[in-house]
Amino acid sequence: MAMEVPIDAPWKAKHAQQWDTITVKEFLDKNCWTAFMKELGRVLVVSVLCAEDHQVSLLFFLWLVHCGKGIDRLLNTNNGGQERKIEGGTQQISIKMASELGWDRVMLSSPVISVTQTDNGVRALTQNGDIILAAYVISAVPQAILNKIHFEPNLSSQKMQLIQRIPMGSIIKTVVFYKEAFWRHQGLSGELVSDSLINVCYDDTKADGSQPAIMCFVAANNQYKAGRMTKDERQTAVCQCLAQTFKCQQFLKPLDYIENDWNKEEYSGGCYMSVYPPGVLTTFGSKLREPLGKLYFAGSESATEWMGYMDGAVQSGERAARQVLYAMGKVCKDQVWQDEPASTDVIAQPFQHSFIETILPSVTGLVYFLCAFITVLIAFLMY
Repeated sequence: MAMEVPIDAPWKAKHAQQWDTITVKEFLDKNCWTAFMKELGRVLVVSVLCAEDHQVSLLFFLWLVHCGKGIDRLLNTNNGGQERKIEGGTQQISIKMASELGWDRVMLSSPVISVTQTDNGVRALTQNGDIILAAYVISAVPQAILNKIHFEPNLSSQKMQLIQRIPMGSIIKTVVFYKEAFWRHQGLSGELVSDSLINVCYDDTKADGSQPAIMCFVAANNQYKAGRMTKDERQTAVCQCLAQTFKCQQFLKPLDYIENDWNKEEYSGGCYMSVYPPGVLTTFGSKLREPLGKLYFAGSESATEWMGYMDGAVQSGERAARQVLYAMGKVCKDQVWQDEPASTDVIAQPFQHSFIETILPSVTGLVYFLCAFITVLIAFLMY
């Protein structure tokens, strides 16, 4: 199903209207055989979108899966989307980019509050009163945050409707530090996907073995509940959850605990990406990355590969930059959209599926098979 959804225009999928009228939960309830599989589907949605399955359009989820190279690639750690970290931290990317650009051209703590387009270019006003004049503007903030900026001329009515209907996911990210990575000594990976308070966690110990830690994500409904606790209460709840899940009491004795509630971040409003409820993508989705005069839109939500990931953010930024270059007459139109070359350093390997996984039918497929089998059997017995 996911492979039927065009990554650049999911609203053009053959079954787009049908799939955008139901939630992932409705699809799971109709097609999953057991309560376990329904709950597993819900947990997987929460882990990648930080939203409950009843809040998410099926079409949007299928689009996400296609952008992530399939459900296996999207959800797996080994050979999947969660496999790699950047040694030394991802902040290095921003710092090195700023150094290459020139720190005198990078304005920190300067949120833009208005963007005015004129015949001569664009005028951006910051909260600090600074005025920036430019020929073009590329916005890479989450779509919902565009509501905090005044635009002249106004955004189109459909763009306004879009950005009011796609909130960010809800998540609290925590890191629990320990004296040693004792879970490794016990043959444990430190990784889980769960329906408990912690939706997902990973071993966050540094590559050289220093600073043993477990990074935990408390998302969707769990974020709403944990958000009402104090920090100390959350620390206790997270450590208790780790101890119960891994059946190891040493998780109750952390050296340190840090957390960040992404829903409190003023200029993101949540994490990891915008979430589409039913009906939004087919009605307003085409306005997601459509330029408005001299204003262009980037951001991971607008990517066609690895949407919601850093890879998607980079792809969208390069695409928006090429859109501006095309408007300036410096590149051809067919150069705007370019496929990202596959990594030669980290080569994605194909996933191996068992024979049972390959042939196992859906509920509908099984019913069709049984009906056909019974029909053939009756015909055989009659003759």
